Parts: sequence; structure tokens; C-alpha cells
Amino acid sequence: MGVDVVVAHGVPSADIAAQIAAPVAFTAGQSQFNIANHSPVVKNDDVTIIDIRNVTPASHYIDLGEGFARNTTIINSVIDWSYEAINRSVLNVRAVTDKRFKTNTQAAAVCFSAQMSVPTEVTTLTAIADGGRVELGPITGGLARYKLTAKEEIVLITGNEHNLRITDLGCRDNE
Repeated sequence: MGVDVVVAHGVPSADIAAQIAAPVAFTAGQSQFNIANHSPVVKNDDVTIIDIRNVTPASHYIDLGEGFARNTTIINSVIDWSYEAINRSVLNVRAVTDKRFKTNTQAAAVCFSAQMSVPTEVTTLTAIADGGRVELGPITGGLARYKLTAKEEIVLITGNEHNLRITDLGCRDNE
């Protein structure tokens, strides 16, 4: 017994397939209730069932700590979501407890894409991962991919102390 599928509402199945490595088992439009009228992030009224039986279980997850603001002008859909992050924003790394109630104590790979909020800005991006300083390199108005390792917390610091945008949280199989 366990969870075999995830049901997604309001996202085209092609968009889901492009984001996750799990097969779409079924998709259909809703007939009784139109959710597209209730949220700007809902792009259609599809209901999609995703088969997650062969997906590798996660050992950690990332949650947004301090410093993230909701900016609806940069949210394209429920799976194409950028986060406005003020300088010194915090990504929390949380371990998942497995079915034997054991918590993973190893550091996790943390991947994300980032860019400056103002397209013309160029500066540096530094992370403090579990207290240790990691120079991530230059950051511009163009999207760049970053990867580091942490057990508990990552603080993101821009060289000019301006806002940045974070998207595409989580590492892919090839990272």
C-alpha cells in the first residue's frame, strides 16, 4: 500500500511531462467546475493523473525560509513559478523520514536556477551553506543554474544586495 499517483489540476499534461520524469497515466478536461476562472496560475481545466510508482523517493526537500515575496507578475503557472528573493533570503533543506521512521542525516544536493530581478544587473552570488561560505560566481539578468550541498540551510547573498529571482528548485537525475 502506498501512494501510486498524483493528481494535478489546471496544468497541461505536456508541461507536467517536461518537468518531471514520471509518466502521465490519464488526462481529461473537467466538465463540472471551471478552475481557470479562480486563479491566474491555472492555465486550463485539465485534470492529469501522474504515475509515480517508479519515481525515486526523495531523501530531502527544500522549503522557502525568510526573504521570499510573492510576486504574481513572474508566476506563469503552478509548475512554472519564479520566486522573488530579497538579499539574504533563506532556503531550508529538510530531511524526509522514511517508512522505517529513520531520518536521513546526510547532506543533500540542492539545485536551483537564479537571476537578478533587474535584467541589466550584474553582480556575484554567494551562499552560506550550513555556516560555510560558497562562492557561486557571477549572476546577471539571465537565468543560470547553481548546485551546492547542505544539510539544513542556505542563505543567498548578492554582491550588490539587490533582489534576485529563484526558479526550478530541485536537482534533476542528470545533475
